[in-house]
Amino acid sequence: VLNIMKITLIIILILLIILFLYLQNNIVDITKYSIKSNEINNTIKIVQLSDLHSKPFKKVLNIVKNQSPDLIVITGDYINDKCKNKDKMLDFGKELVKTAPVYYITGNHERRLENFDDLMEELKNIGFVVLLNNIEAVNVKDNLINILGLDENQASFDAYKKRRKGIFEYKDMSKYLRE
Repeated sequence: VLNIMKITLIIILILLIILFLYLQNNIVDITKYSIKSNEINNTIKIVQLSDLHSKPFKKVLNIVKNQSPDLIVITGDYINDKCKNKDKMLDFGKELVKTAPVYYITGNHERRLENFDDLMEELKNIGFVVLLNNIEAVNVKDNLINILGLDENQASFDAYKKRRKGIFEYKDMSKYLRE
């Protein structure tokens, strides 16, 4: 009887871990911020998407559309490092572009792709504004805002190993942060 209880507890624990991992990778998390600035004349609504990892969630698309954003920014890991579901993600991106202008910044997953340059062109072709170490001045509702996109160009597995060992030399990106 004691062994059956142990086995039952282990099975329950494994099922709970599986459930937790599934929920962590499939539940949409929405956080809202309100930022005030004397330089903004009219309210701007920005939707930020990050870490979709090649999952074209219909739920996310519906949420984005219901938010009626003025801009959409995608801040990396839109497509995973295996380029899984690329065509589905391009179709998903076409739907996002119909909702609002999309500004895209790479993540470590995209940077690891052998077809990185081709993917960036494909994203541009569907209407994404791809920001690789540049600033885009955008007029939104009579407000001029700057969107800075720093390229995640330090994402190789070799760079990761060097960071873990404390011997990685970071590139100086400060020139992009000056006014």
